[in-house]
Amino acid sequence: MTAVLRRSSEDLHVLLSGVHPPLSPARQISGWQALKRRAAQRERRLHRFHWASLALALSGAALALGIWIGRHSTIEPLKYTTQDLQLSADGQMRAALQGHPQLRFADRSRVELGSGSQARLVSVSQHGARLRLSDGVAKLHLAEPGALGWEVDAGPYTVFANGTELFVNWSGRDQVLEVRAVTGSVEVEGPLANDGIVLRSGQVLTVRQGEIVVRESNATR
Repeated sequence: MTAVLRRSSEDLHVLLSGVHPPLSPARQISGWQALKRRAAQRERRLHRFHWASLALALSGAALALGIWIGRHSTIEPLKYTTQDLQLSADGQMRAALQGHPQLRFADRSRVELGSGSQARLVSVSQHGARLRLSDGVAKLHLAEPGALGWEVDAGPYTVFANGTELFVNWSGRDQVLEVRAVTGSVEVEGPLANDGIVLRSGQVLTVRQGEIVVRESNATR
């Protein structure tokens, strides 16, 4: 900015030397202040241009980095196989009346369905899977203690698995839900449980006719 002011001063001197009659001191001071303001405005414009250019360059670099990461860090969902159940293209599952209907996942987790149960495999991620149980029983055996990413929708309720073994029994006809935490903990959300109800190992939750009951039980089935 000093160089700009020096040049402006020289321009002012040349301008003043050619003026006849000479400018009064007050006019000279006013002209000098106007040139200072003009030089300051030019300096601010250059400063803003510099930071705008830097921000644009950083934005472009961030976009390029995001594209590179997206192309080179694709995370695949867990692979799985089926046993004694039919799985349609939209994820609908129908358990056979005999055998041991189940989904077996690559991390050694498995989901067993009761005979005749109807369910849908909604989604699978690298951490787990989400199922919708229309009717019947689903039993989850999770390979990792405290595994997250596993959910079971049963009617208007959602069961979040925080443990390694649990049962979910849903009767679509009677609108009755039973959830049993065998090992670890389970959280249930839905009507009358908007804030979530956490079950510990050995606890059973039953929802029937608008009433929720939690009881202790060490029995397994």
